[in-house]
Amino acid sequence: MRGQRGCFAVSSMRELECLPREVRNMILEGRQTLRELMMRNVRAEKPKMDADAVCDLISVFFSGLSIEKNLNLDQSLDHLKVSNFMRMLRSV
Repeated sequence: MRGQRGCFAVSSMRELECLPREVRNMILEGRQTLRELMMRNVRAEKPKMDADAVCDLISVFFSGLSIEKNLNLDQSLDHLKVSNFMRMLRSV
């Protein structure tokens, strides 16, 4: 929709309990698939840190950035936030 910002999946997570069980299961299965694909990519980089923890960090960062989109914060800072996050990930 026009004017909507951020990630629909992230923004709607708090509404999951209101949805039918079948829909919740589909969303959770999709998230699990995404997690498995992310894990494969993280492990391929051979991080010093536990791959599960790295995936958690990536997921939380993405969710936070998506939520911030709804706050209409200065978007010119998004590139800096992502760059700083990627720099941090390279060290783990």
